[in-house]
Amino acid sequence: MPSSDGADGPALLEARGLRRSFGGLRVLRGVDLTVRAGQALVVAGPNGAGKTTLLRLLAGLTRPESGEVRVLGRPLRDHGEEARRAIGFVSHQSLLYDDLTLAQNLTFTARLYALPRPADAARAALESAGLSARADESPRRLSRGLTQRASIARALLHQPRVLLLD
Repeated sequence: MPSSDGADGPALLEARGLRRSFGGLRVLRGVDLTVRAGQALVVAGPNGAGKTTLLRLLAGLTRPESGEVRVLGRPLRDHGEEARRAIGFVSHQSLLYDDLTLAQNLTFTARLYALPRPADAARAALESAGLSARADESPRRLSRGLTQRASIARALLHQPRVLLLD
C-alpha cells in the first residue's frame, strides 16, 4: 500500500483496512484513517465499540487480523521498533510498574528507548510533570490523577511524534 504522501511528506499515522475480532465478535471492520502533522483525531463511541482496540493496534501493541498501520510512512509490521519510537501511548492502565519508584519507572523507559543519560531524562520528565517530589514513590501510593500524570510523563519521555491517549 503506498503511503499518503503530501506536500509535508508521509502521514504521521495511517491505517488502512484494519480488522480485529475477539472470539466471534468483530470489533473493527475495515478502519481507515490518516493523521498528519498538526492534526488531532478524536475517536468517540460507546463502551465496547473498539476504541481501545484501535489505539492498541495503532500503537503496535496488538496486531490486526488484516489491514495495515503505517507510522511516518513505514509499515508498522516491518519497522515495528523504529515505528513505535515515534509513538507515545497513554492507556487506561498506567503501564508503570508498582514495584519500582516513579524515577525507576521512567529511567527504565528511557533505557528501553536508548535515550542518552536515562536517569537525567527521567528526572526531567518528572520535573516537567510536576512530580519531582514524588520521584521516590511507587505508583501504587499515588492518586489516580498523579498516576495518570506519571503515565503521560512516561509517554512523552522519548519525545514521540504521535501521542495516543485512551
